[in-house]
Amino acid sequence: MELRELGSKAAAKGAAEDQLDIIVRLRLALEKDFEGCFDSIQAEPERGLLLVQATQVAYVSYMTVSTPDLAVSEARQQLATIIDRARAEHVPIYLARRGRRVAAVIDSEDLERILELAEDMADIRAAEAARAEMRATGETPIPWEQVKADLGLA
Repeated sequence: MELRELGSKAAAKGAAEDQLDIIVRLRLALEKDFEGCFDSIQAEPERGLLLVQATQVAYVSYMTVSTPDLAVSEARQQLATIIDRARAEHVPIYLARRGRRVAAVIDSEDLERILELAEDMADIRAAEAARAEMRATGETPIPWEQVKADLGLA
C-alpha cells in the first residue's frame, strides 16, 4: 500500500483501534522508505516532499487519536496504569487541568520516533529551501569533498 493511501486511510478512520493500526503501518512504511532516503532526495525532491507530507499525516493522526482526557488529580492515583497503557497501546494519554489539556503521557520510543521524524522533516525542508535559493541566485552547489577539505575533515 502506498504512503499516500495509508495516510488518507489514517485520516479518514473513525475507530481509534483501526486508526492506530493504520498509523503503525504508515510509520513502518515511512521508516522503510527513509532508509537511504537522504542520498536520493537531491535527485528526487518530490520524494522528500511526499515523505514530509506522509509524516505530517502520521503525526497529526497519532496526536489526535480520540482518547478521553484524564484529570491530573486522577492521573496521580493511576500513574502506573497510565504509563502501562501508553506503552502497550502506543496512544497518547492526555492530562487535563480544569478541562484544558496540559500534558500528555506517551511511550518513550514513540516520542523518540516523532522527534526523529520532526528532525528529518526540518532537514528536508531546509534542503528544499537551499535548492530554491540556489535556483533563484544561480549558485552552484559546493562539492562535498571541498566542504570536508575546508573543515579539515579530509
